[in-house]
Amino acid sequence: MSDTSERLVSYAPNGEDIVLWRALRHLTPGYFVDVGACDPVVTSITKLFSLRGWTGINIEPLPHLVEMLDRDRPDDINLQLALSDTEGELTLYVVVDDMQRTTLSESLADLYRAEGYRIVEQATPVRTLGAVLSEHPLPRIDFLKIDAEGMEDAIVRGLDLSVHRPLVIVAEEGSHQRYEFPQMLTDAGYRETLWDGLNRFFASPEAGDEVCHDLSFPAGVHDDYVRLDLIDALDDARAAHRRAADLDAHIAEIHRSSTWRVGAALHAPVRLARRWTSR
Repeated sequence: MSDTSERLVSYAPNGEDIVLWRALRHLTPGYFVDVGACDPVVTSITKLFSLRGWTGINIEPLPHLVEMLDRDRPDDINLQLALSDTEGELTLYVVVDDMQRTTLSESLADLYRAEGYRIVEQATPVRTLGAVLSEHPLPRIDFLKIDAEGMEDAIVRGLDLSVHRPLVIVAEEGSHQRYEFPQMLTDAGYRETLWDGLNRFFASPEAGDEVCHDLSFPAGVHDDYVRLDLIDALDDARAAHRRAADLDAHIAEIHRSSTWRVGAALHAPVRLARRWTSR
């Protein structure tokens, strides 16, 4: 895969990182909290920011993903645990066929079983987000991302927004249940700026009108970015275009050369004779 450190690449599944970068890039280097961090590159909302000097806290219950985060994000705080509104230990339902569906929600796990997914149950430590942020304080939280497969409400309940107040919060809202966190955030003074079909974006009053405006529309062509999964195909197309242009230039150079002109002149009578004899 080609170098992606300079071009604006979206690693997120729905362009969420592009929306956040559009609104918050002026804070670089900034700070994030990623709940449900998953893979540090593929489908990551924070990889774009990490490449540009941002650091933060990544929270992920699956050990092999935390190991990947440790390798890719050595400057971040990478925690192997799950979040809820209580502390202790709960059952983690690991969806073997699709790790991104892994959840603490028993009802959601039952739904996945009914759809044919294979579930493995394992005990996992659980904390509240408020406790984690108090134990690992950041200079500030420019954005908080929550993607916890049905546990978003409980995670927001476990966060005292009068103590820890992220500038921007983006949380996934699945179609499998009714969620309370939008009202909870609104009651805490946050303003909903965007529903992109997968996530809801909220801005605190401290964010200001410009940030709210930049968070109000999904990623599009004017953001001048490329999706991670299209980079290789785009580079191949550009390379083919360059090769074709180089070949055209080489042919044009041959046509301009004296050797070509002399050869063309010498062959002209032969071509003319062939045309007459073919009549």
